[in-house]
Amino acid sequence: MVKTIYVDILFLLNFIINYLILFTSAHIGAARIKRLRFSLGAFIGAIYGVAAFFPNLSFITSFAAKIAVSVLIVICAFGVLNLLRMSLLFLAVSLAFG
Repeated sequence: MVKTIYVDILFLLNFIINYLILFTSAHIGAARIKRLRFSLGAFIGAIYGVAAFFPNLSFITSFAAKIAVSVLIVICAFGVLNLLRMSLLFLAVSLAFG
């Protein structure tokens, strides 16, 4: 049986989930909600989610790449102030969503 993955559905689903995780992290962390910045962070997360399915890009599924992309998402969404706190909160909310 052949499984088909639709890139547009995968991208949209990842975008929505990443946006919700960023929004929840902002509420819990009492950070300002900036929809455009959250959209940029969710976009980066969605691109990463789609790229993980390409076999010749298998290096991006390493632990170091996952942490780097998570930090990049947090920087895009919240800026560099309170980077450690918001990164840990983002990862905790991601685990809770998972």
